[in-house]
Parts: sequence; C-alpha cells; structure tokens
Amino acid sequence: MPEIKLSDNFGLSLDFEPAGTSGFGRYLRNPLLLRTEAGNLARLGQLELSKVGLEEARIGFNSQQAVPLEETRALIRGGAAVTMELEKTPETVLSTRIQLSATGGAAAGNFGFQAGAQMSLANYRPFAPETKFGDALRALWQGFTIPAAVKDIETVGPGVKATLGGRGTLKVSASIAIPVTPNPMALAEATLPVVGRKIEVMAGGKLRAGVSVEISGDYEISLERKDPDTVKVGFSRGKGIGASLSLSGVVGIKAGFGETDLIAPLLGAVSPNAAREVKALRDAGNGLPRQRAKEIEAAIRAGVSRRMEIALGAQLSKLTSDQQAFLYEVRPAELDDKGRGALTQALRGDLSGLDQQLSGIRLVRSIFTDVETERRSLQVNLLGIYNYISVSELTLKGQILVEETTGDLVITDTATAKRFQGVVDLGGLRRLMSESFLTTVAYRSADLAPAPEVEIKHSYFELLRKTSGKDLKDNLDVAEALMLLTPAEKNAALESAKDFGRTAFTVETSYGAEASSQVFSSGGQPRPEADFQMAGRKALALLIQPGEEFDYRREIASDSVWQQCTTIGNVNAIAQQLRTGKIRNDQQARVVGSDYILILEWAQAMAKAAQELARMKAVVQATEALDPEEAGFKKQRQEVAGSLKKVAGKTRERWGDPWGLVSMALVPEQSVAARVRITGPDLDLEYRRGAALVQPA
Repeated sequence: MPEIKLSDNFGLSLDFEPAGTSGFGRYLRNPLLLRTEAGNLARLGQLELSKVGLEEARIGFNSQQAVPLEETRALIRGGAAVTMELEKTPETVLSTRIQLSATGGAAAGNFGFQAGAQMSLANYRPFAPETKFGDALRALWQGFTIPAAVKDIETVGPGVKATLGGRGTLKVSASIAIPVTPNPMALAEATLPVVGRKIEVMAGGKLRAGVSVEISGDYEISLERKDPDTVKVGFSRGKGIGASLSLSGVVGIKAGFGETDLIAPLLGAVSPNAAREVKALRDAGNGLPRQRAKEIEAAIRAGVSRRMEIALGAQLSKLTSDQQAFLYEVRPAELDDKGRGALTQALRGDLSGLDQQLSGIRLVRSIFTDVETERRSLQVNLLGIYNYISVSELTLKGQILVEETTGDLVITDTATAKRFQGVVDLGGLRRLMSESFLTTVAYRSADLAPAPEVEIKHSYFELLRKTSGKDLKDNLDVAEALMLLTPAEKNAALESAKDFGRTAFTVETSYGAEASSQVFSSGGQPRPEADFQMAGRKALALLIQPGEEFDYRREIASDSVWQQCTTIGNVNAIAQQLRTGKIRNDQQARVVGSDYILILEWAQAMAKAAQELARMKAVVQATEALDPEEAGFKKQRQEVAGSLKKVAGKTRERWGDPWGLVSMALVPEQSVAARVRITGPDLDLEYRRGAALVQPA
C-alpha cells in the first residue's frame, strides 16, 4: 500500500501507511510526499498537544508531485497546499486541509463538483491533551476520511469530522406546503354588479407541491460521527461567492385532476368550497379543455417556481458557511440497498433520492422546512371575483397570469388579461392593482355585496437588477414612512450597505373591514377633501428625507406653503411667486407646484367619490329588494365608477408608486397592517406590523 511521507528541513521524515478502511487506504495508489519549509516536526513530535503552541502547530506543506485519488476523479496537484492546524477550544483538535482538483463531474466520478474545479478536503480529529504531537499526526493521517462513498460514512472514526468543498450543483427535491393568500379585488368598471350572495373566498390555505431545485455555487459535504451508531451527513453553503438556484420542476401531489395537477390544490387553498369548485371545472362543457388546463397549470407552476426561488434564495442568504442547508442522521447498520443508493447519489451532488422515508436515514434540517415555517406566501389576486363570485367561474371565463417579479398570480377576466401578454408587465400591473384596490375598498364600503372575511391588499413592488446602497436606503425610507422601523434602525441596516446585485422590493398594506370602511367615511359621514389633502401631503414629506437632494419638496406639508399654493392657484404662477427657506428658484417652485396639483386633484376626486358612495350606501340600506337594473340606481352606480376612474386617472403615473400606497395608508384612523420585504442573493430584510398604523402628528 502506498505510503504518506512528511518531511521537513531538519532532516526528519515521517512515514505512514494509511489504514485500509480510511479514505487514503481506499483511494491512494501512489506515494503522497509532503514537505514543509518551516515546521520542525522532530521537535514537535515528542511534545504533548497541550504544550504545543498554536502558531508553531500551524504548518504548511507542499505536495511534491501530482497524486490521483482513484475512483473519486480527484487529484492532489503537484505543489498543492496542505495545511495543518491545532485548536484547543473547546476540544484539542488537530486538522489538515488539502487542495484538490476535480477531474470529472458528477456523471464521471464520485464527486458532484465541476470538472477542473478547485476543491478543499479537510479532516478534524479530537485528541486527549496529553497525546504526543507525533502520535496525533500519525493517527490523523492514517485514518484520514474522504467523503466519497457510503463506505466512508460507515468507517469515519469516532469524533472525526471530514469535509469536502468545491464548486458545483446540488440537486434537491422536496414536498412542500406553500402558504397561499387570496386577494379578492373588484375591477374598475362601470358595470359592477350588485349581488346577493357572499363571495366564495377564504382567508387562505396551503398548496402542497413537489419541487425540484438546482443550487449552483460553492457547497461543502461533511461527515461527522457523534456516537458509535450515528453519522451526521451535511450539505452546507461554501465559503465562496453567493449561490444561485433554479427550479427544474414543480408538480402537484395527489391532486384532483391527476397526480401532477396543481389546479385543484390551488382552488383548495383559496376557496371554502374547493370540492365544488373542482367539480365545476370538470363539468364545464365537456370538462376543462386540455389546452386550457395546460395553460392554467403552466401559470401556476411559473408562479410557484418564482415564489420558491425567492424564498429559498432568502434562506440560503441567511446561512453561514458552517450551517447546513441539509442535514441527515445516518445509522449505517440499518441501511438497505435503497438507502445506500440514495446516499451514493447524494455524495455526487444529487439529494433528490433522500426525499422519502428510508431505513437508517433521518432528515434533521432542511431549508425547505424553514420556507414552510416562515410567513412568505404566494398571493393569488382575484381581479373581478366580485363579478363572478366563485373562483372556478372566474378561472373558466378569465385568464391566469404571472407577475414575473414576485411570482404572484393574477386571475382576471379576458378583457383585462388582454392588456398583458402572459407574463404581467410590472408597471402596468402596479397601476391595475392599485386601481382595483381602490375600487374594492369603495365597493365594500358601500355594502354593494356581502364581503368575504379577507383583508384587501394594496401593494407596490419593483425589481432592481443592480441595487446600490442608495437604492437600499430609498427602499428603507418607505418602511420608515410606514413606521415599520425607526430612523436609528434604518441607519443600522444601512451601515453595511454595498452593491447587492438583483433585488426584489415589495411593500404591502392590508385593510380589514373596519379600515376599509374608514377610507371614504369618518364618523358615519363622507370624508372631507381636507382629510385626503393632509394624507397626501404627509406621505410625500415622509418619503423624502431631510438633507436629500429634493428635500425642498417636504415643504408641501407646511400649512403656510399649502395655503400659498392654494392662493396662487396654478403651476406657472407658483413657479414665479413661491419662495421659502428651502424653495429658492423657479425650478424648485415648479416641482412643488406639480406636487400641489397632484395632491389636490387626487383629494378632490377621492372626496367626490366619498360623497357618491355615501348616497349609494343610503339607497342600498333603505331598499329591501334592490333591483340592480333599476335606471336610477344604475346611473348612480355608473357615477361612482366614473369617480373612481377619475381618482386613478388623475394620479395614474403616481398612483402605482409608494406615494399612492402611503397616502392611502394614512387615511383610515386604524387597523392598517403593513409589510416591507427586500430580498436578493445576499440580502433578506423584512419589516412588518399587524397592529394599527398610528398617523404622525
């Protein structure tokens, strides 16, 4: 059997013959010659570990020639660095790390790392403090473990930890329950019906799906024996650059239409009458057309994939290099052929075979479990559900689209869907969702239909392909404006600001029944225009921070400046006449004048809609058997719809940005929940509040 030889500049050469059960005993066929230019092995060899200094035990060796590790497709390169180190807390541990090169990929050999990739192989072994350094060195090298096969799991020594890291792709499969949140919304149309039965939507459920994921980047395999019968097998994020991931498959599990169906699970997550909804889809005509079913399936799969990419990416970003993304306990004596096969593939980078009950293998930790337990959900926006009442009817008569940034689904009528092309345009969807939010709040506040006990959500989202520290600050300014964090907390989050690459920014406010009713009314009366003016002014001042380039725009919150603008009356005159301590020239005054007109027109339109809604509500409450087609009521309904469209039209370019969301959140007196989330490969920030939003003084 080939020997391992360690030599130094003092003439000492230590020869070891590796144990037959060790990694070197199995895979080493040529002598491994290692030489140090600094360490004095002769002197250290006779010292007890407790008396060896940490610095003098930190020894670097060089491989004198290239040595292949057969069967593993790995190579200890000539001149490769080999380091040895001693740690004394909490145990006395001697370790060695070896640089390798991968000569084949997962299909060619035992390791799933890229061909040509640099790999790092290490062993950590505890010893009693009184052990002689030379004896510890001999034991470490003779019993060296290489995590290449099930046999290595079976024979790893007591207390020994062996790691192997490199660049490659981990393949993982899991069954996961994904939280689903429905968002029932009315469309901003003049033909909104008055209906007599409650909308069939529940607060939310879970969609169980099978997912297959590929995680590319640096990762590390570890084996660690903690007791005679059990070995921990872990897969952790490596110490190199951030990982990337992609979902290669999403399927339904034991669903209604077939084993891979996702339609029935989605209906089950949003409808209180899921069985009836599924039957309605089956019975429609001659059943749900195959092509239509494929289109719906594809949209759901795309939404779930994007949502899972965001969620898993966030979990990966939280992991440190010593935290396992996947950890298993293996009892070698209990393994059968199926378990051995799954472990063999896992050591080659494919963990998908471990997603099942296997004798002798127990899952201890998985980032999929973390995804299930966190509060990140797939939102299903039901645009037009007030027209169709049931989810199945809306699904049959409409179309299902995917928002590419968040993965959220949009089920809407065909006419609205034609505004988009399969995947929803981000800016267009923002405006559509904001218009629909406004319409839904109005619809519910006027008691035009029994409403489900589901919160109405107003959201803003954007995707930044390259996120700077300033971009992050702008995002956090929105969280601060919604009072989700203090200025001190924001500054702390910005201390380590850098370029974060691609990030997704999501803001969401949620309105329950009480908050919805307070948007257009206060104390049982229509809200006056002044309430909306104040909310819009405060929102702008909150979103622009003191000391920023445009902080002169904060002056719009000043009563004196607002009164001056009201007196002057138009943007051109404001540009020439308005001057304060911060507004110093025509250009700045013109910008403030534009803000004034925007807020004024929005407030006027909101106040007009509030008055018309109050009149409509009075009619609904006073009429026992209301005929929705009665001419007078129909005209009144059209006037309300026209007013709501005017609100959206007056602020179309700004209504879909954070100003519109924050302005609306400041109108009700209470019960507005809010959430801000910023995610990326190396960033996962979330701020939320379920309690009432207290308006600033």
